[in-house]
Amino acid sequence: LIILLPYETKLKDININNVSSDININAILCEKMYINNVSGNIEMSNSEINESSIQTVSGNVDITASMSVNSIKAESVSGEINVTVDKIDTLILESVSGKINVKGNEINSLNLGSASGSIKCQVLNIYKSILKSVSGKIVIECSDDDVEFNVETVSGDVNIFSTVQLNCILEIETTSGSFSSDFNYKNIEKDIYGRKGRPPRPFLF
Repeated sequence: LIILLPYETKLKDININNVSSDININAILCEKMYINNVSGNIEMSNSEINESSIQTVSGNVDITASMSVNSIKAESVSGEINVTVDKIDTLILESVSGKINVKGNEINSLNLGSASGSIKCQVLNIYKSILKSVSGKIVIECSDDDVEFNVETVSGDVNIFSTVQLNCILEIETTSGSFSSDFNYKNIEKDIYGRKGRPPRPFLF
């Protein structure tokens, strides 16, 4: 099924229900988009969508938002979620076993959660972030010196990279996983539970 719209046509709402077909959304203008998917992959790019809500079981989700958007929410069971944004107010991504990868320039509120899948976040400016995992590894790379981190994991390791000395609120809780960073966090407000590990190595997406 292919749907073509006249150039710069702006819609109010788009609702898509899908079982196994792939969904490719390109150059769409709309206020809200809702996608309910089972196994097909979802790709969104070059679109100006103010609010997006995506639910999928095993299909992968790839979102590229070059323009400023209000919010994106995506949920997956085993599918991988990859999001690249320029500027966004709220980004909420949840997965059971699928990986979560985030790249961006500015995110006001970031909420990422995974049971066993790894979480990798590379964002220049994050103002507030909540990242939770059971056994998956959590890796954060940022350049903002004024940020609030709230990270929880049971057995997954937590690594935080920064190109500047952070002046932040840091709350990290892990049961058997380790926490490590490449910056001095002794003089910042912190609440760390768990063992300190070795300095992390830079990661690549």
